[in-house]
Amino acid sequence: RVELNYSGVDERISFATPLPTLIQVSVRDNGKQLRQLSKRDLTLNLNLASYFTNQNGTMTLTAETLRSRLQDILPGSTIILRIDPEVISAQYTINDYKKVPVLLMADIECAPQHQLKFQPLLSQDSIYIYGSHEALRTIHHIYTDSVHVNGLQDSLTQMVKLSIPTSVYSIVSEVQMTCQAEPYTDKSLTLPIRVLNTPHGRRLRLFPATTTVMVRVGISQFDKVKEDDLKAVCYYPKQHTDGLTIEIQTNNPYVSNIRCTPAYVEYIIERL
Repeated sequence: RVELNYSGVDERISFATPLPTLIQVSVRDNGKQLRQLSKRDLTLNLNLASYFTNQNGTMTLTAETLRSRLQDILPGSTIILRIDPEVISAQYTINDYKKVPVLLMADIECAPQHQLKFQPLLSQDSIYIYGSHEALRTIHHIYTDSVHVNGLQDSLTQMVKLSIPTSVYSIVSEVQMTCQAEPYTDKSLTLPIRVLNTPHGRRLRLFPATTTVMVRVGISQFDKVKEDDLKAVCYYPKQHTDGLTIEIQTNNPYVSNIRCTPAYVEYIIERL
């Protein structure tokens, strides 16, 4: 029995039927050589790069080719009697390929008084998929299988399978997901209230002119969250109202559960 090791087959090439990984070889030699051969793990290396000359075709390793390659790894005195299979042949296609993002499908619940330290990370945020032009044209991303985590309070690393459509294939079947939870606390910030959309010749005086904002933040980010990370705004009224609602804006991904006091302010319109 001889193991087959193929090279020269890149990811774009697919076969209609799998190539054999083993062949059975019957040989004749003297007793000593046969005993030595029976103790060896024989591997036949086959470089197929020169066989893929068209977009579609048939790759064939003839009996003569296999015998010649086998003779190279056998003692000179060994005579090959039979090879099974005698010929290796398979239809192939050189496929198109496309790089698409991987989207994590995860439902992660942290333990009480904990939150995610960062958004879950994937070992690969994109992969190459292979197939026909028509199949690739309709696929814009690859989802992972659904992941459900409850009570996370530390770090977690696990492999997640990819949901590859049957019309295409990829050499990557799973990726590694890493996430981490940490305790959170509240932080208080005092912000000036900005008025937006004020027309020319008008000024809005607010009472009060500041608001106290409370945000939830992980302990690793507590000292990093500053007043500049948030804005307290309200909009110039289109019609008379008793007060204006304060809106807190932020692009900081590490803050959540934002509250402000007061959340509503009175105002006076002044002409300039």
